[in-house]
Amino acid sequence: MSPRRSASETKALKLGEYPTGIRPRELSDGSLRWDARWRDITGREHENTYATMEDAVEARGEALRSIRRGGIGDPSGGKVRLVDWANEYFNNRCREGRVSANTLTKERRHWMRSILPFLGQYRLVDLRPQVLNGWRNDLREGNAPPVIPARSEKKRAPKQPVPYRPHKPSYVNTSIDVLARCLDAAVLELRFVK
Repeated sequence: MSPRRSASETKALKLGEYPTGIRPRELSDGSLRWDARWRDITGREHENTYATMEDAVEARGEALRSIRRGGIGDPSGGKVRLVDWANEYFNNRCREGRVSANTLTKERRHWMRSILPFLGQYRLVDLRPQVLNGWRNDLREGNAPPVIPARSEKKRAPKQPVPYRPHKPSYVNTSIDVLARCLDAAVLELRFVK
């Protein structure tokens, strides 16, 4: 028994004429799937498979509309969490070797103390100006959970949590710079668009 097909699918199959960027694909069990293809702003081709031709046409159209509105056309763009992207970013900075070990240590310290506790679980697309302004204000005013300092070399047991205190403007600005470099790299990698 052949699967039920919509009238538009039956007509397209009979005539061999399909919407631009849409192609049928027959599976081994005889069922039909529809592939939607498009290119993002970098020229990289994307393809997704749908159960109906109408779904494929709709998905391709949405991807193209996203590109026209300034998106990148990559359906996964921006869905990665900041903590995951930052791990990749810091690993790349280490491999590149253009940054001194002291600079990387300083950046990681700012990341661990003042960025990760506040913003680490946000997806890149969710980092809106309101979120970033709130984070900056929390750093300035000292509104944050207590931080447990790392173990020192001299003492084996970790210290007790210390209350979070307001940071100096220079510390806040350096934390902002670290986050900005991380997010700029995400834009360059087309993880999301400014």
